[in-house]
Amino acid sequence: MYVVDPQADTLALYIDITKLPQHSAYNMSSSEEESDQEVEDEEFNRAFGGHHRISNDFRDAIVSIKDNSGAIDELDIGIYESFPIVGLRQDTSRLTSLAWRLFGRYIANNTHLKTIDLHNCNINNQKMTLFFSELVRSNSLKLLILSNNSFGIEGLRVMVPFLRNAAKLECLDVDDNNNMDTECFELLVSTFSGTDVEELSFGNCNITDISALERFNVSRLTVLHVDGNNIGRQGFNIVSNLLQQEGSVLKAIGLSNAGVGDDETEMLVNSLKHNTSLEHLYLDKNNIGKRGCIALLKLVNDISSIESTYNSNRTLKKLVSNEFDNDGRVRSAPSDFQVSEQMKRELENALYVNDRRMWDVNTPAEVRNNNYDLLEAENPEDVGRTKVIKYQLNSQRRKELCQLQGIEYSSIFVDIEPNLLPKILVLIGQRHGQSELYTALLSLGPELTSFVDTKAIIKDKISYYSKELARLNSWLALKELGDSKHLGGAEKGSGNNRIAEEGTNKRQRTDE
Repeated sequence: MYVVDPQADTLALYIDITKLPQHSAYNMSSSEEESDQEVEDEEFNRAFGGHHRISNDFRDAIVSIKDNSGAIDELDIGIYESFPIVGLRQDTSRLTSLAWRLFGRYIANNTHLKTIDLHNCNINNQKMTLFFSELVRSNSLKLLILSNNSFGIEGLRVMVPFLRNAAKLECLDVDDNNNMDTECFELLVSTFSGTDVEELSFGNCNITDISALERFNVSRLTVLHVDGNNIGRQGFNIVSNLLQQEGSVLKAIGLSNAGVGDDETEMLVNSLKHNTSLEHLYLDKNNIGKRGCIALLKLVNDISSIESTYNSNRTLKKLVSNEFDNDGRVRSAPSDFQVSEQMKRELENALYVNDRRMWDVNTPAEVRNNNYDLLEAENPEDVGRTKVIKYQLNSQRRKELCQLQGIEYSSIFVDIEPNLLPKILVLIGQRHGQSELYTALLSLGPELTSFVDTKAIIKDKISYYSKELARLNSWLALKELGDSKHLGGAEKGSGNNRIAEEGTNKRQRTDE
């Protein structure tokens, strides 16, 4: 019925709901929703209430994820040695079993969260079961970091249904899980077969066999880390084969502390001679000596000829991750290579050119800090050209590189077309200064004479002396005849016919 409010200035209509027909189904649904909400609120308070000493920041983040508000698309609660730049430093040891289960449920229902970092969060097989049994429905995540935890094959088996459903997942990091092994590696690689996963990290996971990479299709993989695992010679063969595959898209491979010696280095170098995708090959904390380092140097800067330098690998940029020198400069090659400082320096210089940087290890720090772009290198061909100018056209640098690579030093100008020499000399003067230009000119003596057309000069000389001989014979004949009039003109004509003829004509005009 309608009720008029006598106190209102305008007519107001009220519905007396007590007089409306009652629908038990409606009341039951409403009651159930209220009951479910009460249960959910109670569970949340039990799991994330203040009595657990959970930080307010972490609790607010959980609420945002639970409500699917879109305020958070990245959650970092990993415990690192240093405070993370972005994230929540949450002691996950305080999370109960209920909290882990609800945590997984809230994430599964969230459509905005793309990154979760659970590094060093004390996650064992039990917590993996609680977390991933609820997370299985999630399909928004792109990056999942579970490094430095303690789960093994049982925890991974519970995670597999989530991985198969996570169509958008691009990166999985399970580094430093001591309970993992080769079986865990094979399970994850087989699960990702045929998917779009791009990055897999298995550092220090007790893996001894990586043949799963050959048996299953992970062709979209761009980053693979197997650092700290004893993968053996067979493993390096598998990595080499992956790098040689046509259409390989691998951009980074981590082999730090993986038992790489000179033989393994040469194997990897051979696989990279025609590879145009790999940019980072992490080889620090290994046992690489002179032979392996020479192979790496020749890969990125083969000084044996101009053509070899130009065609040297142009994509490999770094051989070490997160290492700095005494000046705070990011290193491109490991400091623990067992070779001379000069060898390491030249290796870094070539890698810097590949990285399209104008400077090298000899460039002052103030210049490096103000300039991080490479001169004219906008494509791989420019990188090759830069190397030729930087190393082949500098005799001192080339001589040093020849000694380092065990190559006999000789002149580069022998095989250059003579018509190109002027342009090359200009480049030498512009890029390496007058001293280097002078050195080049000294060595170019024989080559520069090739610019002179000796045959044409000889023909001109023959023609000139033939005319001179004819004139002298004419003079001799006139002298014998006693023709003093023409003889005087012939005498004055010695050395230049044109002048002699002009003088004769003048005298003839005077006589007339």
